Amino acid sequence: MIKARLSAKLDTENGCVVLKLESEDLITGNFKLVRSKYGENKWQELFNFTLEDQDPSVYEWKDFIVEQGVKYIYAIQQYNSYGIHSNKTLYTEIIADFDHMFLLDANKQLKIKFNPKVSSFKDTILETRTNTIGSKYPFIFRNGNVKYKEFPISGLISCLMDEDFLFMEYFHDNSTNLISENIAAERNFKLEVLEWLNNGEPKIFRSSTEGNYIVRLMNCSLAPVDALGRMLHTFTATAIEIDNYDEETLMKYGFLATHT
Repeated sequence: MIKARLSAKLDTENGCVVLKLESEDLITGNFKLVRSKYGENKWQELFNFTLEDQDPSVYEWKDFIVEQGVKYIYAIQQYNSYGIHSNKTLYTEIIADFDHMFLLDANKQLKIKFNPKVSSFKDTILETRTNTIGSKYPFIFRNGNVKYKEFPISGLISCLMDEDFLFMEYFHDNSTNLISENIAAERNFKLEVLEWLNNGEPKIFRSSTEGNYIVRLMNCSLAPVDALGRMLHTFTATAIEIDNYDEETLMKYGFLATHT
């Protein structure tokens, strides 16, 4: 059993829980950082890592797939090369709370901080209406297997919403001044965002009001903001739910079990 302390704190600005393992001793071994929703006792593997006579406090892990208002329990589990696991230890718990709206894949997170909007939110259900000659009212037939969320999203794109470079790195003077460096940075940033939105890869949509969904984005486009000389753009897209949001599908799309 390792002598250490696992700490968890909220990063509400980036919508994640920041985890650190602190110890006064150097530690060696293979470890997993696991998570469960409070009261469920169903553990998800978030990260696995190896320490070789190291100070673990040099590492920091960020859990970006938390859901607003949910209480989580985190723990550390050690394992060896034969796949034998120790009991879970170093428990810590926290209630997730964050602002803004987010899109992320296994490598990047786009924070939609400025003018985030979900203009509608609906279940798409496959139904067919059939009118007949002999009946006053139509017959409605439903495919009971088809039911998924569909919602248009939009927001203003700017480097200033990516302060911690979770989407990409760039040079910017942290203002909206119409100078060459800012114009170039905003152009490169918005083109990278548009390419990423259109790459056809599954993404996680997260917000405090709508919740968490695994989606594909369709009909992505940019509209210039004329007030700033078209330096900034607003994006619009339609998010289509493509799978359940659970441990199996998060692993399937590579959102869980990140190696360090």
